[in-house]
Order: sequence, then structure tokens, then C-alpha cells
Amino acid sequence: MEKCRQVGGYACISTLFNKIRNAHPNEVVALDNGDTIHGTFPAINSKGADVVPILNHLSFDGMTAHWEFAYGPKQFEKIMKKLSYPMLAINCYRKKGRELAYKPYHIIDRNGLQIGIIGMAATIVDKTMPDHFSEGLYFTLGRE
Repeated sequence: MEKCRQVGGYACISTLFNKIRNAHPNEVVALDNGDTIHGTFPAINSKGADVVPILNHLSFDGMTAHWEFAYGPKQFEKIMKKLSYPMLAINCYRKKGRELAYKPYHIIDRNGLQIGIIGMAATIVDKTMPDHFSEGLYFTLGRE
């Protein structure tokens, strides 16, 4: 198993991803589990836009979200349109129409094996966060 020294940053993550992907071509599944498009000065200052090229370079297979909603769902939608991988949430619904706001799952192929990725966004966004985080959305436990 590969180890990453505590030097931090996307350069370290990218180097590690590339090393593992080169050692195991077409066998790696990389997921972004949220809290990625928030928390650093460039991310907050640009409402997430400045980190999109970096995230696309990392070539994730899918993501879900939590603090990404801090800029509001409309801004998050703009960010998602620029990402090269899908945002998945089986538990996030639009209040109007009560339909899923995002794709619930995504299927990828690795070495002839189909792998289903199911996204589960943070269930507390509309319950404990400021109202603008979930404007027009509601979150469930994903059991339905």
C-alpha cells in the first residue's frame, strides 16, 4: 500500500494518484467525498471556481457533497457543469416537483468490470446549516 507523507496539497495527491494509476492501469476508482470545494482561500474567494481545473486534473470518477453547498445550490450547479465527473446524491431532492436534484448513481468500467458508484450527500445540509445552503432542496437519509 502506498503512503503519502504529510506534506499536503493537491500536488501530493496528484503525484500519488498518478503513481497508483500507472502501477495499476484501468483498475483505480477515485472518488471525491465532498468538503473539497470549500475551506481554502482560493476556493472560498472564488466560490469554488478556482479549484475546478485542479479537480478535473485529478480525474475523479464521481463525487458527492457537503460543504460544497455553502455557496448555495445555484453556484454549486455552475461549478458542477465545469467538472469532468458527475456529482451524485441519492438523497437530495428538489422541493418543487420532489424529484432527485442530482444523479443518484454512475456506472464505470474498469478492466471489463462494471462498478456502480452511489452518492450520498451530507444528510444534515438542510437541517443544521444556514438556509441558503439548501435553498430549494431537501435531504433524506437515502433509504427510499
